[in-house]
Amino acid sequence: MRRSQVSLFIFFLICQVAIVMAQDSLGRLQFKMDTGLFQSGVQDLLEQDFLFEIPFDQLTYTDDPKFPDRYVRVVVNTAFSIKNRETGDIVASDQWDTPAAFAKRELQLQPSYRLMFSELLSPGDYMLDITLTDIHSKRAGKKLVPFVVTDPPKDKLALSDIILATNIQPDSLKSIFNKNGYAMQINPDNVFTIQEPFLWFYYEIYNLNLSSDEEKLIHVKYTIVSAEGDTIKSYHPGSFRRPEESCIIVDGKNIVTLKDGDYFLLVEVTDTGSEESVILEKKFSMVREWAQLEQEAELEPMSDDESHEFLDKVQYVISKSEKKQFQGLNPEAKARFAYRFWRERDPNPFTPENEFKIELERRVNYANTFFASKQAIRANKKGIKTDRGRIYLKYGEPSEQREDNMPQSDREFIVWNYFNLKNISVFVFSDKVGRKDPQLIFSDDPTEISDPTLRKTLGSDWEYMMESLNR
Repeated sequence: MRRSQVSLFIFFLICQVAIVMAQDSLGRLQFKMDTGLFQSGVQDLLEQDFLFEIPFDQLTYTDDPKFPDRYVRVVVNTAFSIKNRETGDIVASDQWDTPAAFAKRELQLQPSYRLMFSELLSPGDYMLDITLTDIHSKRAGKKLVPFVVTDPPKDKLALSDIILATNIQPDSLKSIFNKNGYAMQINPDNVFTIQEPFLWFYYEIYNLNLSSDEEKLIHVKYTIVSAEGDTIKSYHPGSFRRPEESCIIVDGKNIVTLKDGDYFLLVEVTDTGSEESVILEKKFSMVREWAQLEQEAELEPMSDDESHEFLDKVQYVISKSEKKQFQGLNPEAKARFAYRFWRERDPNPFTPENEFKIELERRVNYANTFFASKQAIRANKKGIKTDRGRIYLKYGEPSEQREDNMPQSDREFIVWNYFNLKNISVFVFSDKVGRKDPQLIFSDDPTEISDPTLRKTLGSDWEYMMESLNR
């Protein structure tokens, strides 16, 4: 059988599925699961995503062999088969061991073990037979999950399923929970707490009408309703231009004020080109008392200096809402925030190291070492506060860098080329005021502010510099 794609999505996905029911066996290991179906881009095949979560108290932990003083280790075996219920054929099967490492101090937060994999399937009626086994204790749990994969409509507006998460961010490190360029902190049981109060969600829109006026928009409206059908929150509708026939939507809403209980997220999408509307819903729960778990964690309160250092380090990766939330917290809560911030961005939670944090700290150290001139240091300006430091923190090491001199003024300029960035390729720096602190004077990055007077000021030097970029 074809090897399933474990937590790695290499297709652009679209589809819709109906999960009929799931029956827990009498296996001792208990786990939660969720599903999501999307179009795959492969003719006649749809992608079924399977998401699993094993609670902390279901697993047995041993000291990590490399870092026994700091980390513990757990290993889970996944074995599954998918049977076509109409023909009786097994259409997919596989098994593998997945190790995971947790910091010992993190055990106070009772972290769960999470797993995600996907299979490409043709439309039909199926049965998933899934067994998860804790290798250390040999405890196993099994679920039989019947589901139906339906062929999505091709001639009218349609939506995929919704996947809920506690955090979703652009993923440049290709983490194991990567979906179409986004790192997802999946939440298979769809239960949220006030310690992780953002309801993040991912879905896809299909069959947008591009034959009509290209200036027309897509309207998206989100509403949270109670299990009884009462409207609890209605968010201001958003609009965007139709990009292609299909698109990915990632969004998040703060649900910290919700009371304990079950809710539904309603997503309403309207294509003004075709005047079609589609509504999709996803159930989730809020459990406020779980907040005590994280409050009891033994984390040292953050000092003012540590808070400033943290914000300096993450200034180009933290969102505006996260920064505002952090600044309003007390020292103890700031420590918990920072802990969760790094944990949620760990591209591979199955290893002791947090590769995202390691790479960002490496960039910070490099920028502070090599991009802080003597004049900048005297002005108490760290390397990460310079233009080169900012670009280096955001995008890392350039693919190519070179230096040249303008023929008329003999002013030096530095060119950084990035060949791995979408729609961004070049940054040019030059010392405009003679302080040996090169500033950014040109880039094709639309988020960077350019000086419109430079072209006139530099004259022929500007033309020379532009020509050099095409060499």
